[in-house]
This record gives sequence, C-alpha cells and structure tokens, in this order.
Amino acid sequence: AVHSPTGIPWTVLPDRLVVQLHWHRLPAFRHALRESGFRIVTIARNPLDVLVSVLQFRQSDRTTEFWLAGEGGDESGLVGAKPDDPAFMTWALSDRASALLSVTPEWWADAEAVRVRYEDFVAAPGDSLAETGRRLGVEPVRDARELGQSVSREAMRRRFPAPPGPCGTGRPGG
Repeated sequence: AVHSPTGIPWTVLPDRLVVQLHWHRLPAFRHALRESGFRIVTIARNPLDVLVSVLQFRQSDRTTEFWLAGEGGDESGLVGAKPDDPAFMTWALSDRASALLSVTPEWWADAEAVRVRYEDFVAAPGDSLAETGRRLGVEPVRDARELGQSVSREAMRRRFPAPPGPCGTGRPGG
C-alpha cells in the first residue's frame, strides 16, 4: 500500500507485485502503469459505506491526511465523531469526500480494469478471488476458495475485533 504514485518503486519493480493505491486516473499515471505492465483491479463499494468506513478508519489512523495528497481537505474533524454527528455530515458533503469518492468511477470506466464489487467479495470471497484471478489471467499459488475463507468477514473479525460503537461492522449496508 502506498499513498501516491511516488511510493511505487518504478525503477526496481519485481516480476510480481501488487500495489494498493487510491489515486486519480490521470493520463500520465495510467500510461506509467501500462508501460510497467500493471493490471488494474478496481473495487467499488456503496458510497455511503465508504464514507462510514473512512470515519471509522480515521478514529485510529492519521494517515488519511496523505490520501490524494490532501486534495479537498482532510479528516481531522472526524476524530471522535459518529455517523450521526454534524461534523461527519459536514465532512461527507465536503470537497474532500467528493474527491475521495470520485476515484472509483474514474477507474471503473477504464476498459482494461477488472471490476470487483465489494459487496460481492464480502458475500463470497473465494469465488470473487477466483474470478478476479481468472480475469487477470493469473494462476493462483493457493486455492482461491481456501484463501477466501482466510479473508472472510468472519476470519477478519477473529483477527481484528471491531471497535465498539456503530462503526466498523465491515458488512455492506452497515
């Protein structure tokens, strides 16, 4: 995971590499990805769930300030907020939230992108991983369904218990 394209080691890329990055689909960036042999996997999630996920993430992690190089603001006003707080409502309607939400549709429109719906992945992680690998033309090192079980919502909850409160359920529509 990197926060900007400058975090990608462009000059020393290994043969196999996965980069997780939330960044605009700018022509020069898209060209660099294509030239380096990257394939794009875009994950779409219900925007309301995304906003609540950002709220929850910001409670314990300050790195949100690096997302999109701070375009449109930051999430500092979300510390201690809950989904029904005016601070969250104001942020959710801000230029910052709009910038963060704009990235997925930009990449979803890319004809070469492999599109994955978060809700489908949560419902059947193994099947979703197998299908994504098939569409990428990647031969799995492990059985996709076995791997899917290790990253299922239930398995992740055992490894990373949700904090108390209305956020952090990890389920679509939560």
